[in-house]
Amino acid sequence: LPIGHNRIYGTVTDVSYTGVSTQYLVETPWGQSIIAFEQNSIVRDRCELGDPVVLGWAPEHTFGLDPAEGLNAGLDHAVLELESDTEA
Repeated sequence: LPIGHNRIYGTVTDVSYTGVSTQYLVETPWGQSIIAFEQNSIVRDRCELGDPVVLGWAPEHTFGLDPAEGLNAGLDHAVLELESDTEA
């Protein structure tokens, strides 16, 4: 990873081939699970269960959520209203 990029270390706990990508479930050292996707555009070895991995991303792709919003943090409230209208 380039210097300055965010990184989280973890262990692969599940691998699912989904056609165009492979989905990985990664457990962090503090017990949180993170879902990561890798495009299947390059043929190479894939991670396997138990592999140690480093998840990384550029700082400009990071944003914070307001914990006071609970499960709706980061969601567009107009979209939530539209979805509730279609369920009624």
